Amino acid sequence: MRILLVNDDGPPAPASPFIRDFYIALSRHHDVYVVLPAQQRSWIGLSFLIDQPAVGYYYYLKRDPSATAETSDIGRPLKNDEICRWILITGTPASVANIALTNIYTDIDVVISGPNYGRNSSTPLVMSSGTVGGALGSAIRGFRAISLSYGIMEQPTDPASIPMAHEWAVHLVNHLISHWNPEADVYSINIPLVKSLPNAVAKYTCIQKSTFDRLFLPSLPSNPSKPTTTTPHIQDGAPLSFAWAPDIRKLIECSPDSLDTDTDAHCLSQGNISIVPLRANYETCYTNNTHNSTLPPRGSTIAK
Repeated sequence: MRILLVNDDGPPAPASPFIRDFYIALSRHHDVYVVLPAQQRSWIGLSFLIDQPAVGYYYYLKRDPSATAETSDIGRPLKNDEICRWILITGTPASVANIALTNIYTDIDVVISGPNYGRNSSTPLVMSSGTVGGALGSAIRGFRAISLSYGIMEQPTDPASIPMAHEWAVHLVNHLISHWNPEADVYSINIPLVKSLPNAVAKYTCIQKSTFDRLFLPSLPSNPSKPTTTTPHIQDGAPLSFAWAPDIRKLIECSPDSLDTDTDAHCLSQGNISIVPLRANYETCYTNNTHNSTLPPRGSTIAK
């Protein structure tokens, strides 16, 4: 299979610790082509940057994982100490995927977006995820796509759980490719990084419905990028300036008893792997036989 690999965390870095080894593991089974955002683009969903050009360059992965990768504006042959050539583009995950599928690697069978550094379960995280956005962007371009996320469930993370997650991910990718549901555009996989991962069960689930709490706090006048730690409310006379300070505790620290048992969040809480089949659309919700019904005309009294 010819697989395009994208993500939202960018090239190998402390905030993108999984992409290198997952690429190596996946390449043992498939022809893998890598096009990534040039920098981290988390929390950006299915979005496109349209007011600036997307610029790409080549990234040469070294055999020594501790060595710094070389880059070039023009492609060149690999050196002896390099294992592959990737492409980095200054864009969002959805932008990068569309550019790659349209302009660079057009003969692709499946797109994988990830592995994300952190879970993408429950409605708020799924809807905001650049990883899921990269997969959805590929799906609306007409390609089968898989979103892959590794949930940080234990602190510290067991180092042995990471190669096990790669092993699970490759196994699940191979299975889904061979057993693709024609009704699904995207599969969202969440793998928990837990010590018990070798004994985990992979389950089809649905998305846990939830909401966000606070995402921003008023920022300090002396440092606009730093939030206050005292109050979420603007004080009289203070500037209207806000800094990113998400409070997602209810999404990642919730009790399993508070979760629906057939959902991605509950599955992860049990140390198991969640797979959610998704359609790349906002499906309409009809209630009380409202489908194709007509609303009252303008100016009429609305019944209570």
